[in-house]
Amino acid sequence: GAMQRLQKRIVADLEKATSNNPKLGEAFILLSQLYKGTDIDKALDAVSRAIDAFDSQPEKKSDAYVLRATMQEDDDARFDDLEKAFQTNPKNKQAWLQKIVLLMQQNRYEEI
Repeated sequence: GAMQRLQKRIVADLEKATSNNPKLGEAFILLSQLYKGTDIDKALDAVSRAIDAFDSQPEKKSDAYVLRATMQEDDDARFDDLEKAFQTNPKNKQAWLQKIVLLMQQNRYEEI
């Protein structure tokens, strides 16, 4: 319908913008969100490119690691991204919350 056409147009515009300027971290985040429900590989690629784009912005980079962690299917990859989020910004509350949830899901309460 109309929403799908609009989403395709937005994706095309964001793809064009990011191909012209690979430092548009926010655009990559939007792309990852738009792809999340339809193409997880493209979503993961977009958020990874956001992480690169946010090199000089530790808070945004840390948030992007948390976002990528929520998209990972492998728990080790989730923990790895959350660890990178902590290293980038130790005050990232969302990263801590995601780690606690992941540990609880695995019945690893002693590590909380």
